[in-house]
Amino acid sequence: MSAPEWVEIVEPITKVTMYANLTTGECVREVPPGKVKKMDENQWWELFDRENSRFYYYNATSQRTEWHKPQNCDIIPLAKLWTLKQNTEVRDNDDSRSHVKRNLYLLKP
Repeated sequence: MSAPEWVEIVEPITKVTMYANLTTGECVREVPPGKVKKMDENQWWELFDRENSRFYYYNATSQRTEWHKPQNCDIIPLAKLWTLKQNTEVRDNDDSRSHVKRNLYLLKP
């Protein structure tokens, strides 16, 4: 059985549910076709702090933020997904990703 390409994420400030493709970096608001890994309390997001030039980790369920990589959990590499997506797409008028990125900046440890 193959791992799902899509994961469910909930933006912590607006509570908007989105789906991120772990292969392409694409983020969508509608449930995509195929297998989707549902968000749970064991899911952490890997984000990047430009000021400190290091990764940090955020758990949207508990709203905890950590500098050290949590163990025995699912790590969703959101910073890498956004970089991948930015490098492979032509800019469009959809501001949803930048809105999410601005909100996630507020979650730094």
